[in-house]
Amino acid sequence: MRKKFIQTTNRITALLLTAVLFAGCGGTTDATGNPVTPFKAAPVKTAMLEEGRVEYEVPENFPAISVDLVGYLPGEEKKAVIRTKKLPETFVIKDAETGEEVFEGKIKPFSEADKDGFLTGIADFSGLDTEGTYVMEADYVGTSGKFVLRTGIYDELLKDTFKRLHELRCGEICHKSKVSLSSDPDTQLDISGGWHTGEAGERDVVSGCLAAYDLMIAYQYHPSSFKDNTGIAESGNRIPDILDEVRYETDWLMKMQNPETGGVYSSVTLNTGTAGKKLYIDGEATRATVNFCVTLTHFSYIINKFDGSYSRKCLKAAGLAWKCLEANKDIVSDEQMYRAAVELYKATGYGVYKKVIDNYLSSNSDKKLESRGAVDAAITHMGTSRSANMTYCGNLMNRFMGRTHEKAALAADCAYMVESAELDPKELLRNTSELVVVDYIITSTEYLKLEKNYLHYLCGRNIKSELFLDYGNSPEAYAMLLILLGRLEDI
Repeated sequence: MRKKFIQTTNRITALLLTAVLFAGCGGTTDATGNPVTPFKAAPVKTAMLEEGRVEYEVPENFPAISVDLVGYLPGEEKKAVIRTKKLPETFVIKDAETGEEVFEGKIKPFSEADKDGFLTGIADFSGLDTEGTYVMEADYVGTSGKFVLRTGIYDELLKDTFKRLHELRCGEICHKSKVSLSSDPDTQLDISGGWHTGEAGERDVVSGCLAAYDLMIAYQYHPSSFKDNTGIAESGNRIPDILDEVRYETDWLMKMQNPETGGVYSSVTLNTGTAGKKLYIDGEATRATVNFCVTLTHFSYIINKFDGSYSRKCLKAAGLAWKCLEANKDIVSDEQMYRAAVELYKATGYGVYKKVIDNYLSSNSDKKLESRGAVDAAITHMGTSRSANMTYCGNLMNRFMGRTHEKAALAADCAYMVESAELDPKELLRNTSELVVVDYIITSTEYLKLEKNYLHYLCGRNIKSELFLDYGNSPEAYAMLLILLGRLEDI
């Protein structure tokens, strides 16, 4: 499988690079984003004599059979993963209500025993297409959780995810009163709105910007998956509800910009000092200002066909943020200036931004893409219709495609069909976002299969048989999930 995938994606890379070149390039930190190293606590003696201690670690027990607990679509590939120290030869699928056996199959061993002595096997039941609720059983390992076969699963999951994001809105009743600046308690601002990133009404600019940006990506690549009828207050206004959600956040983001400096306050934070719990506005920060500039610029050209006046308002705010970044180049990195310039150049075509881009890429276009900012900038710049340096774009394309190939190769060697059997859900979501972009440019059945496997992992086909769909007060996680679901809904 791995060899076949790499051969396929190598051909795709060549085609993609050719198409792009001919079509046009078409730790902890403080408020300023600087790393903070915490002090180590001094050792404290708790007794006159030190006694030896034995710490016992109780191993976690997980179900041996991992299935997609949300469900599978009829007519598509359906697999479960079995992890146990003694691998059965066969499995059966039973109706969860009646106990009737409806399918029987063989378990295909996938790997040798790991360091803990566990074997993994794959149970393929793609031949079962009758809609219903089922469980899987096998000798030695027992029964899986319930799962369903039903059409419309992706649509239901997309609507539920959008609802969870929407519910993070800071509503009218939530925080009507003005909030003080941390640096000047006598200055109070109306910063109502935005998505919550904490239980007490905290809101974070960078988190909000990243989430808003990803919602725009979800809409850009698969607009037909996002309608104007989800039941939110703005439904029916002839603007897709996903863009109304972005606008709700950008309205708040603009309240967080200092009109005098162009800088952007980093967050609305909960002060838990001696005066009691109270929200305050944290100071202006580089990361907040850069991400604000990027997000407001991107939205200016996404919303333009729906509301030209608001588009101009966003671009004006982004331009003010850019001036702030220029005035503070001594504390703004070259990559951050490049990231903002890429968006502004795509929106305006102004030479001042192209100069910043070319200066940066002259020594960085062939370097590995590591940060999210560098990846997003590469995607935007490769897709611009503005004049661009073809050599730089080709280098960016090679680096970007290389990331996807590496992840696909790792997934081919993993029984859970993702890069790692212990992958962090948010890291996985970020990887799927990049994959959806590649898949949009040149559709591949291998990419689509990998996207579906990512979703199966999030929906329970993982070592813990755990659902990774509830991300609490994390708007960016829901937004990344919507990129994936928007793609799968648009099949």
